[in-house]
Amino acid sequence: MVVIRFRAANVLCCYMIFNILYLGKVACEEDGESSIKLTKSEGDDDMPEEREGMIRLSPPKLDDEEQNSPHMPHALRCDGCRAIAHQLSFEFYRRHRVRPKLKRLTESDVMEIVERVCNSHFDNYGLKAVDGVNRLSGPGLETEKSPGMMQGGGRWPVRFQNMCNAYVGELDEEGIYEGYLEDNTLENFLCRREGLFGYCKDTPPTKKEEL
Repeated sequence: MVVIRFRAANVLCCYMIFNILYLGKVACEEDGESSIKLTKSEGDDDMPEEREGMIRLSPPKLDDEEQNSPHMPHALRCDGCRAIAHQLSFEFYRRHRVRPKLKRLTESDVMEIVERVCNSHFDNYGLKAVDGVNRLSGPGLETEKSPGMMQGGGRWPVRFQNMCNAYVGELDEEGIYEGYLEDNTLENFLCRREGLFGYCKDTPPTKKEEL
């Protein structure tokens, strides 16, 4: 006679497994379902099934100029000019709001605003692929609200600073401020004339509220 001795722990383990299997079956039957169907995407067992309407976002692909040039790439200078115009006009507007009784800001105010904008107001800008075209994106540009991954940092703040300082070199701070008093968005004054100030002259202006 062969005597099989079961340890108490083994008996308890078997009992627990039996209950789990039995109770699981009962639960499924009570819910009116005898099985659970799992679905997976075709072609790749490891990738989750794509849902309709899902948008895939990818970073912009840079050409050689966009990647290596220390200057603002030519195709992006209109966007760059408009961003600079927005930052300068916004800061002039904000300072006028603080000092409503002044018809003109003081020379020291103007110099301080222009210098600060040109050297520190472009960290929120970068490159974004919009409808398959690389555009600058950031405050004051319609592309800010377009879906896409923005590539910022790196050379971009320096490119904005160089472009902004080029306007200062041509007009000086007071000249830019005079332009603001004539055109409080500064976009036409800086971007829609000729030469250095004509990067957007062939681009239709976007509808935008004046400050």
